[in-house]
Amino acid sequence: WTMSECTDVVWGNSYNCRIEYTSQWNNTRTTDASVLFDPEKSVALTGLTPYTAYKIRVRCQPELRDDSNWGDYTGTVEARTLAAAPSQGPNAQTPTDIWVDYKA
Repeated sequence: WTMSECTDVVWGNSYNCRIEYTSQWNNTRTTDASVLFDPEKSVALTGLTPYTAYKIRVRCQPELRDDSNWGDYTGTVEARTLAAAPSQGPNAQTPTDIWVDYKA
């Protein structure tokens, strides 16, 4: 997102941002992050479910404002988490007897 999408931009300020993310099963969670105004800033969401689609949106406010002055939410972005690594390797079985047919 860009900061101007979710609050009034005041250069050099710190911001409180609320990130709302909803899974494909309609489980909605929020997390708050304190960020400095920086176009290169990113926030990592943790504890997500592997191979799950999420809808994500953000709103922010300068830290100096009271809690009632949040900016509007940004538009929704959709993303999918990667699949999880297998919990174990393949189960290969080795035969105990081998039969070979041949003609003399």
